[in-house]
Amino acid sequence: MAAILNLSYHKASNDINKNGLLGDDALFLKAAIETGLIKEDLLHTYPPTELMASKRLNGILQGTYKGYKTYSLLKLDYSIWNQKRFSKQKGVDSEFEKWLKKITSKPIDCLVLAGHHGVNANNHPMIWGLENSEDIPSAALIPQKDNKSLTVFGVGRTGHAQLRAGPIDMSTALSSTRMIVILGCNGTVKEAATYWQEWVSEIRGVKPIVLGFYNKHSMVRDWQIPNKSLGEVFWSKLKTLQANKGANDFHELCDKYGDSVIGAWGESLDLVYPDGHERRHLWYHAKRKRGAGAMDMNSNEWRVTSTKGPISKWQ
Repeated sequence: MAAILNLSYHKASNDINKNGLLGDDALFLKAAIETGLIKEDLLHTYPPTELMASKRLNGILQGTYKGYKTYSLLKLDYSIWNQKRFSKQKGVDSEFEKWLKKITSKPIDCLVLAGHHGVNANNHPMIWGLENSEDIPSAALIPQKDNKSLTVFGVGRTGHAQLRAGPIDMSTALSSTRMIVILGCNGTVKEAATYWQEWVSEIRGVKPIVLGFYNKHSMVRDWQIPNKSLGEVFWSKLKTLQANKGANDFHELCDKYGDSVIGAWGESLDLVYPDGHERRHLWYHAKRKRGAGAMDMNSNEWRVTSTKGPISKWQ
């Protein structure tokens, strides 16, 4: 049963402020489930009930869009590590670590990562949300391919980055991963995407498709989401592709027709963000040389490099 996991640092909107980013995440997950290509949202199976933010304490946030619920790690700021439920202790898992182990206890077929994205000084990609005054992440998810794990490093009041959670063994979680979607900057450039791929292939033996963008971008605010979101268009295209190719399931679709999946990603971005849309750069922006990208299972980088497209192998 194919499963999806969204680890997002995107802000949740509320009744007053619609300037959040989590809505597009929720609609991406909702569409994946509704097509039937993905059967399980692991954040619904294992919600972070004991870790939620309150009026008094920061924690994990919840957002609901068009009836679909998802969660954000945005409010994991420097103060969070003073809370017992998040504080790492020798020999004992925190509630945060217990939850991370739950959501990675089943195979993840599609992993979605949303937030700031870049490569650190150790050449590891990482995804994060809030930063302290030195622009160091308060809580960053960092893959570790050498020991096949996921770690969370964060800065506390002292200003020093420390291991805050993990290493979380990813042997089961990545055993079936076919696709990684990075909703952030530079997710598909070779320096970052190859590491994400090798993180998976160390376990599965095969590299996943990576979908996202090259260069720097701002993501879609909730008030900017079109009538049909990126998720709705993309997963609908994948469902049509499955029927046309005669693929049995999500696994076979990605394994045998990966180039076509990448093509559907590019086509979706072109359709959802047409000329004149505030987020047209997610397809392509000529002046700033940025746009849609991907990395195929053979680690070939794909890019949109003209306003007319298409997305194709680059260099």
